[in-house]
Amino acid sequence: MLIKNITANMVTTLVGMLAPLIVIPILTRDMGLGAYGIYMSIVALIGLFNVLSDFGLDMYISKVLSEIKKDSEDINFYVFFFIIFKVLISILSIIPVYLLLDPTLGVDERFLIVLIGFLFLSNLKPTCILNGLEMYTFQAKTELVGKIVMVILVFLLNFEENAILKALFAMSTSYFIVLLISYIKIYSLGYLKFNFYPICNFINVIKNSLDFYFARLFVNIYQKSSTYFVSIVLNSDAVALYSIAIQLYKVGQAIIGSISKVLYTSTIRSKKIKPIIIASLLCITVLFFLYPVVHFFGLEIISYLIPAANEILFEVSKLLYFSLMFVVLGSFWGYPVLASFNLEKYAHLGIIIGSLIYYFAFFTFWMLNSFTIYTAIICILITDAATAVIRLLICKWKISGLQVRYNEI
Repeated sequence: MLIKNITANMVTTLVGMLAPLIVIPILTRDMGLGAYGIYMSIVALIGLFNVLSDFGLDMYISKVLSEIKKDSEDINFYVFFFIIFKVLISILSIIPVYLLLDPTLGVDERFLIVLIGFLFLSNLKPTCILNGLEMYTFQAKTELVGKIVMVILVFLLNFEENAILKALFAMSTSYFIVLLISYIKIYSLGYLKFNFYPICNFINVIKNSLDFYFARLFVNIYQKSSTYFVSIVLNSDAVALYSIAIQLYKVGQAIIGSISKVLYTSTIRSKKIKPIIIASLLCITVLFFLYPVVHFFGLEIISYLIPAANEILFEVSKLLYFSLMFVVLGSFWGYPVLASFNLEKYAHLGIIIGSLIYYFAFFTFWMLNSFTIYTAIICILITDAATAVIRLLICKWKISGLQVRYNEI
C-alpha cells in the first residue's frame, strides 16, 4: 500500500511538474524571455499570497484526515471549513495583489478578471484533503487531465498579442478542470455537505494549524515566491532564466516531496521509520549515479527541451541538482520522522532556522550589490544544506527514541 501510494503521488507530481517543461519552450519562443519573466513573476506573486493565506492548513488538514476514520463526520467539517476559509481569504487578497502588480502592465478588466480567477482557483485546490484521504491515484489521473488541457490551450492560443493574459488563462483553465473533478469526487464520497458548526470549531482549527503555519511560512515564501523577489532585483530576461532553472529544480524537489508526503501520513499511523531510512538511501543513490549524465549531457538535454537555454541556465541548474541531495535529507528526516513522535516543534525549528538563513543570504548579496542569478541560486543551496544538517542533528539528538522505533519494526 505504501509503495502504491508513493508511486501514485510521484506520478501526480511528475505530471504537474513536467507539463510546464512542454509549454515553456512554446511560451519563451512566442512571448519572448522578457514577457515570460513577467508572467512568472505574476504567478509567483499569486503563490506568495497563497502561502500567506494558508495558515498551516495544508499540512494540518492532511495530518488530521490521515488520523480519523474515513466515514467520520469530522471529514465533512474539515472540507467545509477549507472551502469557506479559502473563499474568504481569496476575497481579502484581491486588493493587495492588484496593488503589487507592476503598474507598467496596463491591467484592464479582462486581465483583472483572469487574475482574480487564478487567485481563487489556486487557493481552492483541495490537495491537502486528497492527501489526507490518501487518494493519490485519483490525484494523478486528475492532474493528468488538467495538464493535458493546459498543453492543448498553449498549442492553440496565439501568444503574439496579450501573451501574459493568455498564459494566465491557460493555467487558470487547467486549475478549474482539476478543481471541478476533485470536488465532484469529494461530493460523491459524501464529504461535501454544508452544515452549521459552532464558531469555536473553526477557531480551534486555526489555532491548531498555526504551528505549521509559522514554522513553514518563511520557507514556503521563498520556495513558492522567490521568482517574485528576484524580479525586484534582476531584469525580466534574468528572471525568466531563473524561473526556468527553478522549474527544473522543482521537478526533482516535487518528486522528493511527493515521497515525503506519503511517508508523512503513513508514518503517523504505523510509527515505523524503516521506510524512511530505505527511501533516503535509495534517493541519494539515484541522485549520485545520475549526476554524470547531468554533468556531461545536461546542456544538450536542456537545450533540446528549452531552445532559449544557455550556459548560464545549465550552470545554475547543476547547482540546484546538487542541492536536491540536501532536500532529500531535510524532507525525509523532518516531519515524517518527528511527527510520529509528536515532536513537530523540532521539525518546525529546522525549517525556521533554514529559511532565516535564506533571507540573510539574500539580503546580504543584495546590500553588497552582488546579487546575480548565481547568488540567487546559491541562497537556495545554502538553505537546503542548512535545513538538512539541522534536522539530522535534531534526529541524532533524539536517536535513542528513533532506534527504539526502528527495532520495533
